[in-house]
Amino acid sequence: MSREPVGVIGAGAWGTALANRIARNRHSSLLWLRDRELAAEIEKQRENRKALPGLKLDRRLKVTTDLVELADSCRLMLVALPAVALRDVMRRLGDHLSGDRIVLHATKGLEHPSGARMSEVIRAETCVRQIGALSGPNLASEVARGLPIATVVASPYRNAIEEVREALAAKDFLVFGTGDLVGVELAGAMASAASVACGLIDSQGASRNLHAMLIAECLREMRRLGRRFDTDRRTFSGLSGVGDLIVSCSPEAGADYELGLQLGEGGRRTAGLSRTLQASEGAATALAVRKLGRRHGVELPMFESLCRVIEGKSRPKSLLDRMLSSRRVREGDPRPGKVR
Repeated sequence: MSREPVGVIGAGAWGTALANRIARNRHSSLLWLRDRELAAEIEKQRENRKALPGLKLDRRLKVTTDLVELADSCRLMLVALPAVALRDVMRRLGDHLSGDRIVLHATKGLEHPSGARMSEVIRAETCVRQIGALSGPNLASEVARGLPIATVVASPYRNAIEEVREALAAKDFLVFGTGDLVGVELAGAMASAASVACGLIDSQGASRNLHAMLIAECLREMRRLGRRFDTDRRTFSGLSGVGDLIVSCSPEAGADYELGLQLGEGGRRTAGLSRTLQASEGAATALAVRKLGRRHGVELPMFESLCRVIEGKSRPKSLLDRMLSSRRVREGDPRPGKVR
């Protein structure tokens, strides 16, 4: 791989942490954002005080607001944008990209209301074919602090996986590869939505035992939806499946968990709820997951219950009540035959 800069699109906490990590690996990185004033401040202060205050940025990290510069300079690009913003930026970037570029997203969400996966959006709006996703139990704060990290890169193109590994991998940053792009994208999106569910049941006084029950139910529904798309079952048992669920179903998950708390503590009129909704991928993703399940005839009862609370059609305690009233008599999905 040449030492041309690696592009990172989106200067939120995750995008900034990724760009800085790439720069620390002795690559140059080019961080794109819309806001010219913020871009100038980041360049001058060598710190993104809005997204990751306290993190001093490596000198090899450069900032741009010019998509043409990004497209001309970078063969490998990582997209760290909210799902709601990804299509617009990809449409604008697509006018300047050549087909030999490599674009992977680091967005744990589905487009609402279409239900499209982020790789489908990138493919629809650009001529790029080497597309993939970066996912797993990743917290921007931990990456920024230089803590040991393991992540998953998914793409049907081995070259794309290897180039991301070259940019990010280090002794304390493990990069695992898989060809199961669809499975990794579904798992990441459903883990994001599960974070909202976790905050919701925590607001109602859930125990650690019920946390485990929620993770198990989400994993069950992940696998159920994944079977419909012919994904690799092992994906959901790995870092990007149950691993991501464990981290997502915790207070450290950020805006998604906080949204669940606010919904549970004060319903849809909680002060500041609208701001949290804008910052949360999980709410829109939960609605998109439910739509995807309905479209393909897959029952997702936990996500159905969560969506009813998000829409204000059920009281906040209903999700916890549904979990406590479960009549499941054995682990796993029901199967014909005797219980032994």
